[in-house]
Amino acid sequence: LLFLKAAARSHLKRALFQEVLCKFCAVMGKLQSKLKHGTSQYSRRLWPLTGKLEMW
Repeated sequence: LLFLKAAARSHLKRALFQEVLCKFCAVMGKLQSKLKHGTSQYSRRLWPLTGKLEMW
C-alpha cells in the first residue's frame, strides 16, 4: 500500500511537471510568434529605405 502511494505521488508530480512544461512551451511559442511577426512588420516598413526585404 505504501509503495502504491509513493508511485501515485511520483506520477502526480510527473504529470504536474509535464503540464507546467506544456504551458511554458505554449507561452514561449506564442511569444516567439509575436516577436517574429513584429520583426517582419518592422523590416517591411524599412524595405523602401534599405531596398531589400529581410525575413527573420
